[in-house]
Amino acid sequence: MVKKLILFSFLFGMASCIKEVFVIPICITNDYTVPVTFDNQIIEIVNRSCGVESSTGSCHQAVDGIANFTSYEDLEFYATSGDLDDCLFNNPTMPPANADESQLLTTCDLDYFRAWIDAGAPEK
Repeated sequence: MVKKLILFSFLFGMASCIKEVFVIPICITNDYTVPVTFDNQIIEIVNRSCGVESSTGSCHQAVDGIANFTSYEDLEFYATSGDLDDCLFNNPTMPPANADESQLLTTCDLDYFRAWIDAGAPEK
């Protein structure tokens, strides 16, 4: 029993020293080999919730002049500048209060965005 406790303490101590690049929340996927990237997950969320035509307009498409989130380069700028983090997490303004139900972001959608931003907003 003492040997097991010592081994557990050693392993736990070692695990706490390892820095993770990003954490994939359980609600996202059970496949921990798939990193959160723009191409793997984020573009799907954007197409479903942020760049869709609705009664409030089509917000983040290339044609509107509002931030284009259908382009990796444009969304990556907002992610790495901190603007996306601010409007989703720090001072939530997105989606707007008058958004259609189809535009609402789920907890898992937000978890994807958090993991993506924390990983440095990778494209692929």
